[in-house]
Amino acid sequence: MMVSVGIDVSKDKHDCFIVTSDGEVLSDVFTIPNTINGFHCLLRRIQDCTSTQDKIKVGLEATGHYSYNLLGFLLDNGLTTYVLNPLRTNLYRKSLSLRKTKTDRVDARTIAFMLLSDASLNPYTDTAYHTEELKSLTRYRFDKVKERAKLKSSIARLVCILFPELEKLVPSLHIASVYALLEEFPGATLLPGHLMPADIVDLNDYQVESWPSTPEGEERQRREWREMYEILFSHSQVEAITGWDFADGAWLNAPSGLLRADNSPKPSYRELQRLIHAEWTSQGELHTDENGVAELAGFRGTYSLHTDRAQAEVQLTAQPITQPQRILLQDCHT
Repeated sequence: MMVSVGIDVSKDKHDCFIVTSDGEVLSDVFTIPNTINGFHCLLRRIQDCTSTQDKIKVGLEATGHYSYNLLGFLLDNGLTTYVLNPLRTNLYRKSLSLRKTKTDRVDARTIAFMLLSDASLNPYTDTAYHTEELKSLTRYRFDKVKERAKLKSSIARLVCILFPELEKLVPSLHIASVYALLEEFPGATLLPGHLMPADIVDLNDYQVESWPSTPEGEERQRREWREMYEILFSHSQVEAITGWDFADGAWLNAPSGLLRADNSPKPSYRELQRLIHAEWTSQGELHTDENGVAELAGFRGTYSLHTDRAQAEVQLTAQPITQPQRILLQDCHT
């Protein structure tokens, strides 16, 4: 048996009507909300009115985005669905009656009977549904690109008025670091509200009178020094590390050194000392096997090997040594 389901779509609700090809009304017009719960209510009503042998056709008018969610739900649940042109539906309605009876309840019935009488209708497919979704996303992206271009133009105009020097100093105004800078310093000022002193040409010449070291700053310095040295130490292309400002005050009077102004060690000094002389230093004893071979695994660098009467140096590189190497031990008593 053929069963036709007509749905009149609107923004907040949908009116539905279920009828057979014999004209038997299985469910008179009922209303469901435009929500997932409403969609499940419609599906249960269809299942209650039909059997597995029935051929079910569901029809609704093309109403733009109001029907997208319902249409996707029907297709996902395997229901043969038809999307009807509203003009075609209107012509069919007029052919049934000379009176103008445009109501949602009448439309639901009209759509259901139109599905049964018009054999030329083609069902809507998953491909068509996803094509419409892609078109919608493409239009949305196009609008956002235009909106972004307009915002960029507005930012460039404001920078030209408020911070004209900036554009000559950066490769582009529209990068994250420049936006962060503008958020912090929206104008050509050294500090908010204070113009650059006229006697300063280079910021490297500027020194504050007092820039004390604080416990919070020293703890942050310790973490950042460790992170930086771990990255450099682990990279195969790094052969040496040069550090400046061993003590505070050498650069812009800033507390950037490993020692405080009174030469007392800071947490960053202790951290670096622990890395170099503890975590990154390999010490221990090696024992040879029955073939006189000892295996050495450690960080890259130079190692000193000592026995009771001899010593030698061995160099570990970034590449692992796959074959045993013969090392000449020199007599340390001669």
